[in-house]
Amino acid sequence: MIRPNISADYPTIITIGPSFFDSYKTMPKGVKFVHGFNLGANSSAARAATFASAPYACKAIGNNLAYFEYGNEPDLFWASGYRPRNYTEADYVAEWLNGTSQISEAVKAACPSLAGATYMAPSFAGVANNSYMTLDPLKAFKQDLNADANIGIISSHNYMGVSTNPGITLQGTLMNHSNVIAKAETQLEVSRNIFALGGDLAPKVPFILGEHNSLARQGRPGLSNTFGAALWGVDWNVYLASQNISRSHMHQGTNYR
Repeated sequence: MIRPNISADYPTIITIGPSFFDSYKTMPKGVKFVHGFNLGANSSAARAATFASAPYACKAIGNNLAYFEYGNEPDLFWASGYRPRNYTEADYVAEWLNGTSQISEAVKAACPSLAGATYMAPSFAGVANNSYMTLDPLKAFKQDLNADANIGIISSHNYMGVSTNPGITLQGTLMNHSNVIAKAETQLEVSRNIFALGGDLAPKVPFILGEHNSLARQGRPGLSNTFGAALWGVDWNVYLASQNISRSHMHQGTNYR
């Protein structure tokens, strides 16, 4: 179901059944998957459905599992009405630890070979608590997000800007190497600060951009669909690699504007 007040580009309410997981069998052999579980919908029925889906997911993916992911951009849950505006890092960490524990137990029972599967986290939309993104990844790790030592890869999201914001230009936003460096540095600083906490994270757990692209909210004609934006993609990704960001997942979709 598409709820236009949240997004006209994709459905925010989806009902699936066991056959949904057959889609994992359509890709070539050896393709690895990150399977995402729903943290946003937090009714008792939604949580029960999420945990009940774990056996279907692990059986369909089998040894092609790379990581699980529990929740996508929880720092924006308030904007979709899933959490109150004052949803804190402590609230998020408590939910995440409880949920991943139940998912892991369900997977262990249904798929013993995947009992040691790890998670991609925290998958925040941004790197700071501000007027729009309400959680700070560093504070989440300080709240012991990795208490169960089950985070296998640290994921952060990044966009150069929001397509609907004023002042966005091709030359100043995307084709400006100084801006590329400045945006990357915000991610690198978070990475350094998380690893400085020590524990089970540093140095063996990689820090990646699990979702990123040029302009959020499906881009803007004349900016993100130009040759200049393609040059930005080269500049941005090569610079990330030069700074030891080992993986970057560019966010793409079909049937977008």
